[in-house]
Amino acid sequence: MIQAPKNQYLIGIICMFESMLRIYISTLLTICCLSAFGQTPFGNDWINTNQSYYKIKVAQKGIYRLNHPTLSQQIPTLSAINPKYFQLFKNGKEVAIYVQGENDNTFDSDDFIEFYGEPNDGSLDKELYPQANSQPHNY
Repeated sequence: MIQAPKNQYLIGIICMFESMLRIYISTLLTICCLSAFGQTPFGNDWINTNQSYYKIKVAQKGIYRLNHPTLSQQIPTLSAINPKYFQLFKNGKEVAIYVQGENDNTFDSDDFIEFYGEPNDGSLDKELYPQANSQPHNY
């Protein structure tokens, strides 16, 4: 009866353990790398770089009206834009608007846009500041 030396048996077990460890580490690294590709974008996917955007600041919640003279100060080509294409966004989500005079496909001097506006309240930053009074503003 021939016996294999104990060292060869241990070497075989160690080699098998190393192989299993390599497979485990490779699988773990692959899963970690693939999860990076599954992340959601920053939330700016609503932005169309072929369009112009203008910021409208509001101080408190309420209905706001933007008339032709006010908008034409910021948008020189306002009369050439079809008012049916006006859009308003708040935090990447479209807000409902009412456009008076859009039926003639021009934004004339007596036309206006109405919308419900809400000021920024810092709610997107609440995870950064556990206590409300730690925020750098008082809203």
